[in-house]
Amino acid sequence: MNSSPLSRIAPLVGVWAALLLAQAAPGDPALKPQAPIADPPSATGISKTEARSKALVAGDAVLLHEWTGTLALGFNRAGRLLVYDSGRNVFESHDLVVPHAAVTGWNQVADGGLVFSGVLSSDRRTLATLASMGRDRSQIQLWNVETGAPISPAFAPSDVAHVTFSPDGKSLAGVVAQDGTVRLWDTRTRELSWSQPFPESMQTTWIGLLFGPDANFLAARNSFGFSLWDATAQRLTGASTVTGERIF
Repeated sequence: MNSSPLSRIAPLVGVWAALLLAQAAPGDPALKPQAPIADPPSATGISKTEARSKALVAGDAVLLHEWTGTLALGFNRAGRLLVYDSGRNVFESHDLVVPHAAVTGWNQVADGGLVFSGVLSSDRRTLATLASMGRDRSQIQLWNVETGAPISPAFAPSDVAHVTFSPDGKSLAGVVAQDGTVRLWDTRTRELSWSQPFPESMQTTWIGLLFGPDANFLAARNSFGFSLWDATAQRLTGASTVTGERIF
């Protein structure tokens, strides 16, 4: 018995929770390693590092790090956490295992806007960032994660809220924040492959996007539910609310 596209994509719904927990230009100097920050002992005489280690051994949840004004982008191939510091407009790579490990990274390109979202390709070699460039304008920039260099000039679609790579990294999909239009670009040429609007007007904000493991389907998430697209046929196959109600 053949299952419906919605039932095949159902396992992706749980990925949204995981995404919430996870979603240098020429002439710019690369970030220099920062000096280690001393870890002072607490009132009990045990340092924060020792306390965290004991909590991890015990299997307890523990806050390893806390940064203000930063955006977590994911883990690179070396297992370091890649973040964007909006206060200094820099990308940083943090080792969460080795205490006091040096921080590396690169500077954002000039006039690159305020980065508000980003995603790594499946091989973790390429980073795609979305930056706000003013009212209803966003900019997509692709980066080489290992060198920090922009891969190609940025391109500026209007009001794209989230992007995601196809499993093979050859395509980049984006969803427009207010109307749910889904777009697909070629990552090598940056040319728009296809664009399909959501057929039913919805007063909601689209908050996530995800390819299926075989890249045949693309799910777009909003605050009420999600839409499912056939990426091969380039058409919407259905939409559902978070309670499972089929919209059409």
